[in-house]
Amino acid sequence: MNEGYVKSLILRTIQEANILPVTSSCNLGCIFCSHRMNPPGISVVRLPQRTTEEIIATIDLLDPARPVIIGESATPIIEGEPFAYPQFPDILVALRHKFPQTPIHITTNGSYLDRRTVKFLAELKPLLLYLSLNSADPEQRRLLMRDAHAHRAIEGAALLGAYNVEFHGSVVAMPHITGWHDLQRTIEYLVVCGAQTVRLFLPGYTRYAPPNLHFKDGLWSEIRAFVDKIRCDFDTPLVVEPPLVDNLTPVIRGVIRETPAARAGLQAGDVILSVDNEVPASRVEAYRRLKNSTGPLVEYRRRGLHHRVRLDKTSGTASGAVFDYDIDPVMLDDIRNSLDENTLLAASLLGIPVLRKALETEIYEDRVRLCPVPNRWFGGSIACAGLLTVQDILAAVRGYLTDKRGWQPKKLLVPAAPFDYRGRDLRGVSYLDLQQACDLPVKVVGW
Repeated sequence: MNEGYVKSLILRTIQEANILPVTSSCNLGCIFCSHRMNPPGISVVRLPQRTTEEIIATIDLLDPARPVIIGESATPIIEGEPFAYPQFPDILVALRHKFPQTPIHITTNGSYLDRRTVKFLAELKPLLLYLSLNSADPEQRRLLMRDAHAHRAIEGAALLGAYNVEFHGSVVAMPHITGWHDLQRTIEYLVVCGAQTVRLFLPGYTRYAPPNLHFKDGLWSEIRAFVDKIRCDFDTPLVVEPPLVDNLTPVIRGVIRETPAARAGLQAGDVILSVDNEVPASRVEAYRRLKNSTGPLVEYRRRGLHHRVRLDKTSGTASGAVFDYDIDPVMLDDIRNSLDENTLLAASLLGIPVLRKALETEIYEDRVRLCPVPNRWFGGSIACAGLLTVQDILAAVRGYLTDKRGWQPKKLLVPAAPFDYRGRDLRGVSYLDLQQACDLPVKVVGW
């Protein structure tokens, strides 16, 4: 991999997403890890071993006005387990010294969360952990994550609660392997330990996954129905990702305890009608309006009745109201501003339902038509935009135009999610190849 390209990715990761890349190494071997099921020839980047001095030197490039994120990736860089980096505590100390009040967000598999580490983290507040627990049963966690010391992460969740370290729990829901009872017990355990939310990730597999990881088509719907059934048993928000929404109604999925939204009496199921007399067009817009406003006046509907309440909060702080993700208003504006007569919009299978709702007026006026794009290259259950390839989009567009003989688009819109900053997909192919192959102007929306 070209050294200059890797360095440019590191810089872009820092500057655009405020992510501090530490390592691509991981100490576990999760059976659901996407990197274990990738097709050959995928253009991802494994970070070279970086010195502590190199990493600390890049802290100056971070934006102290935004949370610093560690253990996630917004580029082709493979994210690793940050605590697996031997000098990670030194990096955190340097980061906190440089930015005393900036929140630090760390994603971890929890395998290093002994008492000493948790006490250390408690001294670095404001800090938020995203704990990938996956099972509260040592045997099941060992099965899912190949964690020889599974008890440490399980006990670590309790330690986070005991030391008042804020954290969100996450579970890759695999009831076809661990059973529904284990899934429910894990949710219950994370709630008891004090998780602010519990995120349940729908499982996925590619065509390269071993047969034991395959599952029936209806499993996602079963998991969603299961979570909806038990949701009322907890005062902690349970969030399914991806949410599989097909509308833009800004309904609250849950409310985090001891937050402005909770103190104002907002509840799961409330529908936000307006924020400071502005009507949100989507869940994402409602969330952002609540976050960006000081003392927002909120009108909402509960069981058919309208109510008003003012939240006691400052601009830039989270309200505590949790929403499913539907569509970014900036992305939607970009799409609408890019529409000409006879525009074709290519989108992932997961994205089509919400786009159909968001653009229903434009679709009715026949200004835009939607082209569903299956993830053929990854295959399996994959259905997201971020893993689409130019080859996938081209095949879908050609198939669509064959079926719709007599209709010819004048422009093709494609989502930004599959492409890096150079406009290349995970195979290294440029979106500009679509322009030549389709003989159409092509625009990437959402950049």
